[in-house]
Amino acid sequence: MASDSHSNALDQILKLIRTPFIQRSPIFFGFLIFFAYFLSISYFPALDLFNLASLLISAFLIGSLLILTVASCFWFPGWAWTDSTFRDKAYLKAALSKELKESQESKIPHQIAAIFLHLCVPLALTITATCLFATQLDSLFYFFILATSFTLLVTLASSFILKLRYGLKISFFVEQSFVSSLILVFSNLTWLLTSISLRQIHNLETKSAFIVSAIAIIVTISLSALFSRLEWRIALIFRTILVAMLFILSGMQQTLPGKIVSMLGLGNYQAKQIVLNSDHCKSIGESLQKDNHCSLEKPFIIWGQGDTWKIKVEHQPYVLNDAAQRTERCAEFNKCILEVLIPKEAIASVIL
Repeated sequence: MASDSHSNALDQILKLIRTPFIQRSPIFFGFLIFFAYFLSISYFPALDLFNLASLLISAFLIGSLLILTVASCFWFPGWAWTDSTFRDKAYLKAALSKELKESQESKIPHQIAAIFLHLCVPLALTITATCLFATQLDSLFYFFILATSFTLLVTLASSFILKLRYGLKISFFVEQSFVSSLILVFSNLTWLLTSISLRQIHNLETKSAFIVSAIAIIVTISLSALFSRLEWRIALIFRTILVAMLFILSGMQQTLPGKIVSMLGLGNYQAKQIVLNSDHCKSIGESLQKDNHCSLEKPFIIWGQGDTWKIKVEHQPYVLNDAAQRTERCAEFNKCILEVLIPKEAIASVIL
C-alpha cells in the first residue's frame, strides 16, 4: 500500500510538471524579475525579452537559488535542532515516560517545552549578547572571543539541563552540545549578515539594524522549529507565508531584481571607464561638462543592453560646499550625478 501511495504521488507530480503553465512559468517569472527592475529604474528599453528565453530562464534560476538560500538560513537552524533532538530514541523514551506520569491538567507537551527552553531561550541569549558585544567592543578579536565563548557556555548549560531533566547519558549531552553550538553559531552569522543587509537596504543605524535583525532571527527560527512539529504540508504552508513576510519587510523584493541583473552582467554595476566613439565623444562630453570628451570615468551602468544604455555619471568632479568651506565628493544628494541615455553606437568599449 505504501509503495502504491508513493507511486501515485509521483505520477501526480509528473503530471503537474507536464502542464503548460508549469513548463512556461520560468520564462514568466523571469520576465517579472526584469519588469520589476525596469520599474525601479524608470526605464523600459526597446527590447523583446520574450524572444530571449535563455535570459529569462537564467534570471528565474538565479532568483530561485537566491530565495532558497535566504529561506534556508532561517529555516535550517530550527529544523536541524528539532530533527537532532527529537529523533534521539533515548530522549523520546524518557520524554514519553515523563509525560505519562504527569497529570493531564498541568502537562505541557515536552517537545514544545524543549523547543522553548533549549532552543528559543539560548538563541535569544546568544544573539542579545552578540549584539551587545558588537556595539560595545571596538576590537574584532575580543568580539570574536567573547561571542564564541558565551555561545559555548550557553550551549553547554542548556544541553546539561536537558540531560538532567530526562536522566540521559553523557553521550546525549556531548552530541546535543555539538549540534546546538553549530546551530547557534550559524544563527549568529545569519543575524550579522541580516543586520548588514538591513543597513544597506533601509539605511538603518547600526543599533537599529542589530535590534530589528535580532528580533527577526529569534522569532523566525523559533517558529520554524514549532512548525516542524506539524504535518509537513501545513508546516510548508506556514513557512512559505513566514518567508514571504520576511522578504516583504526586509525590502528584498526591491533589491533582488537589481542583484540578478547585476549577476547576469546586464546592468546595475560599476565600470571603470566608458570609451566613446570619435563621432559622439564631443557632443556627449560637452553635455556632461567633461574636459576629456572621449571617456566617462567611473560610470554606473544602470542598463547596458539594447540600442540605448542608461548610465549614471558625474558631470563635474567636485561640488563646493560654501557653508562648510570644503569640497564634497560628487553624489546624488548634491545633484552632481546625472542619469543619461547613450546610444549603443556611441560606445567604443567598456572597461570594467
